[in-house]
Amino acid sequence: MNKHLVSIKNDGFGVALRNFLSSKLVKMGWVEDAERMRQRLSREFDEMFDSTIAYGALKGFQFSPNTWWSKHDRASMIFGLYEKEIVDMLQGLSKTKNVFIDVGAADGYYGVATVSQKIFEKSYCFEIEAQGRTVIKENANLNGVSDKVTIFEEAKITSLAKIPAEDIKNSVALIDIEGFEFDFLDDSVLEIFKNTVCIIELHDWFYEDGDQRLADLKRRTTKYFDVSEFKSTSRDTSHIVELERYSDNERWLVCGEGRPRSMVWLRLDPKGRP
Repeated sequence: MNKHLVSIKNDGFGVALRNFLSSKLVKMGWVEDAERMRQRLSREFDEMFDSTIAYGALKGFQFSPNTWWSKHDRASMIFGLYEKEIVDMLQGLSKTKNVFIDVGAADGYYGVATVSQKIFEKSYCFEIEAQGRTVIKENANLNGVSDKVTIFEEAKITSLAKIPAEDIKNSVALIDIEGFEFDFLDDSVLEIFKNTVCIIELHDWFYEDGDQRLADLKRRTTKYFDVSEFKSTSRDTSHIVELERYSDNERWLVCGEGRPRSMVWLRLDPKGRP
C-alpha cells in the first residue's frame, strides 16, 4: 500500500477515508476482514480435526455436521478456548454436583459435551428453537449419550417442574438466553433454583434501561444466593502446536468469539451451602 495512505491522520476525515479504502480493498479481495478471517479459520480447523474438540476439558466431543449455532466459533471451541472461564468453572463445580441444566442450550456444546466427556452424569437442555433441538439430539446420538441428555423446548415453570427435585438440588445451571434472563429469572424460577449453582450470561447492554434491569436482577437473586460477577479473561495459545505456523492475526482471531464487547457473567451460589 502507498506509504502516504498509512500516515493519514486520525481526524474525522482521515478515519472516514481510511475506512472507505479498507472497505474497497476487502470487496476487491485484496484484504481479508477480521470476521471473514475468523470464519475461514473455523472452517479450516473444523475440517482438520473432523469436527472434534482437540484441547481442553471437552476434548473428544464431536460436532454433528448439521451445525446450527456454533460454526463461526468452531476454531476456538476445537482448541478449548471458547468461554474457557465457563468450562473451567463447570469442571470445578462438577466435583460436588452431578447434573447440568442448560437454559438456552443452542446446539448442545455444553449440554451434550459436559456429559459425553463425563464432567456431569446427565443434563437437561432447554432450547426454544426447533432446529437447535434437532442438532442437540444429533450431537447426543453422535457422542453416545442420548440416554443421558433430556431435551425440552422453552424453559418455564411447567417445563422446569418436569426435572426431578433431587436433580435440581444436585445441579449446576447455565442460563444464556440473549437478554431474556431478566424476565425469565423471576421469583418463581429463583425459588425452583434456590439450591442450584447458577451461571448467568448478562446482556444488560441490549437495553436502554439495562442498568436498572441488572440492579433488579441482583436484588431478586440476593434473597436466595450469594452473588458474584466474573468477566472474560486472557487466552494462551502457546501450547497449541497447530497454530505455530499461523500469523499473529490468525492466532488471536482463533481466540475471538465475535462479540461486540467483553462479556460479564453472574454466579449465584445458594446461601448457607458449601
